[in-house]
Amino acid sequence: MTLKSKNFPGFLPLGGLLEANARRYPNRIALIKKEVFTYGQTEDAVKRIAFQLKKRGVRKGDKIGILAENGPFWILSFFAIEYVGGVCVPLDVRSGALELKGIMEHSETSFLFAQRKFLKSIEDFVRERMIGLILLDGERSEHSIWSFLSQEPAYAVRESRSLEEPCIIFYTSGTTGAQKGVVLTHRNVVSNIDSLLRAVNVDENDRFFSLLPLSHAYELVAGNLVPIAACASIAYSSSLKPKEMLEEMVASKPTIILTVPLILEKLLKGIERRIREFSGVKRLIFQTCMRFPGLKGVVGRKIRESMGLERLRFFVSGGAHLPESVELGLRKFGIQVIQGYGLTEASPVVSLNPPERPRPGSCGIPLPDVQVMIIDKREDGIGEIVVKGQNVMKGYYKNEKATSEAILPDGSLLTGDVGYLDTDGYLYITGRKKSVIITRGGLTIYPEEIENALAQSPFIKDVLVIKKEKGHGEELHAIIVPEEESFRERTGHLSSPIGEASLVHEIIRGEIDRISKNLADYKRIRNFSIRSEDFPKTASGKIKRYLFAES
Repeated sequence: MTLKSKNFPGFLPLGGLLEANARRYPNRIALIKKEVFTYGQTEDAVKRIAFQLKKRGVRKGDKIGILAENGPFWILSFFAIEYVGGVCVPLDVRSGALELKGIMEHSETSFLFAQRKFLKSIEDFVRERMIGLILLDGERSEHSIWSFLSQEPAYAVRESRSLEEPCIIFYTSGTTGAQKGVVLTHRNVVSNIDSLLRAVNVDENDRFFSLLPLSHAYELVAGNLVPIAACASIAYSSSLKPKEMLEEMVASKPTIILTVPLILEKLLKGIERRIREFSGVKRLIFQTCMRFPGLKGVVGRKIRESMGLERLRFFVSGGAHLPESVELGLRKFGIQVIQGYGLTEASPVVSLNPPERPRPGSCGIPLPDVQVMIIDKREDGIGEIVVKGQNVMKGYYKNEKATSEAILPDGSLLTGDVGYLDTDGYLYITGRKKSVIITRGGLTIYPEEIENALAQSPFIKDVLVIKKEKGHGEELHAIIVPEEESFRERTGHLSSPIGEASLVHEIIRGEIDRISKNLADYKRIRNFSIRSEDFPKTASGKIKRYLFAES
């Protein structure tokens, strides 16, 4: 059975979704950070900013960048771009100057919304290219969004848009290093919003907590545009520091949070650490309570309340593989996590676990009106995942070759991900097609499968599996980042134990041997090396494999 949000206005261009809900429910809370905007105030501000864009010469189809932290002003800028008929180019604040310049040049960005602190490295480029600039901070500047909102009201009329027109160009970093501009139309994005609201019921009683970068499709579409389409509210995190984030969650009391596995792992470890710090009597009481369902529920509720999660319906995990141990570990305390799967080229969500019947380890079932097929199957049913639906991108900006390689003649999208569907239609991801290892004996190995198994060890923080030549043969080699906290607890040392190479090697070797018993012989790790620093990763938390060439 598919649900439908009672507040969803229907298949309208993105600006129309905000306009419709602002007129129907002007007094409902929409955006919360330091400032609070109702839906009516949000649309009022958007029309004022759109007027200033038109006054400065912005025309329909112009590419306009946003370089800022999450918050109401990011969303106001986004909808102002939609109101004037522009195309938004979200920019990641963590990107280097070279990357930002390359994206703005390739996308032909002509205007930029930005915070001052992110402009320093690209200020000369913006000036030389005569890119129009609107500041999202600095109240005294005539070029700031604050000055627009404090002037005598002047409003723009929303431009008429076709659903087939582009609305956003997302630049993907990926694990291969090559950046491509993903062009999404209004139909692409609105169809994904519609599918999500038919898969999960969201309404005005929901409050989303936004902590992932808005420059990425997952957070912008599923974490912001979905609640706006359903007339829910969004509270923005001002920091990813645990203490500050916890204070903001307690204040906002969210019902839905989109996140990535790394944050959920830290959340679980934080809960477990607090429990370990209990006194002997308190720990005994806790352990006793956890044996009885009724008392276990009371304990879980107290823990959730301490983190502002008493109203939480669920976390949505995406971007990378979620270890089953994390999902099940949080479930013990009444914290539900539903895992999904998607990619920017699919606007972005493809599948999601139903909250009422989640399946640990799975990425859920395809969304309504999204088809998932497996092609080039092996005997075990594993093959490349293909997606078809209105959510499939228009193509890669100014890159016909890459577009033709990704989109089949019938409009289906080759995801490059490998996996299978079980008999109930639940999707499982086993790896990336490009990262597959073929042995000399013709055997196929997906390194992600081994990495996910090894990552279950409390002593392994992160791992990358590659193939290495050895003499006249080859072997699987694991590069491992140890989990310092687990080693401290094991050794009783307060300082970092990672420097004690022999001890670390001994424990990691034992963990590899223990886990490898459940793997086929040809998938077992024969050798490993210790890495003392974190792997470089994409914004979604995936290791940049191209930096670690197999040798």
